[in-house]
Amino acid sequence: CVGLLLLLFCYRIWDLGTTHTDDAGWLLHTLQGNWRDGWEMALFQGRVWAFVSGPLLNIAMYLQGTVGGEIYRVGCLAIFFILFYGVLSIYTGRGLATLAAGLNLALFALRWEGSMVTTYPAMFGVQGTLFMLALWCYWKYSRAGAPRFLVLGIAALFLSLFMHEGVTLL
Repeated sequence: CVGLLLLLFCYRIWDLGTTHTDDAGWLLHTLQGNWRDGWEMALFQGRVWAFVSGPLLNIAMYLQGTVGGEIYRVGCLAIFFILFYGVLSIYTGRGLATLAAGLNLALFALRWEGSMVTTYPAMFGVQGTLFMLALWCYWKYSRAGAPRFLVLGIAALFLSLFMHEGVTLL
């Protein structure tokens, strides 16, 4: 059931295009060859998140409207969601993970504009995936005690936090 909802979800957002004025600005700058927006925002406006998120957005915008671009954008979200379900199952059990996954997928269309699903393509998928990997690494570290899982978890968590202005406070 959750797998079917995920397929429907991916189908609904496939080739959706630009849905927010911020995305339109990134698209315009990317198509004009200005891939420095992220670095300029980070350096001159203090938006540290743009060091990581800027290039992810530029790539998604550059590839927008192509099969490769849709695979990148939708695939990032699908991978995130699968990891979300898996990690949540580990921490809370399969029943609660199925409920959360079902509600997440079934109710995503209630707010299209400004949604992390439809806005800022690939940024949320990649960084959300890194966050889920960090949680999985911490779980593996608690079980195995191998320091490599702790190091990988810290690195993944650090990179996952570069999603928006909130990272500046961190």
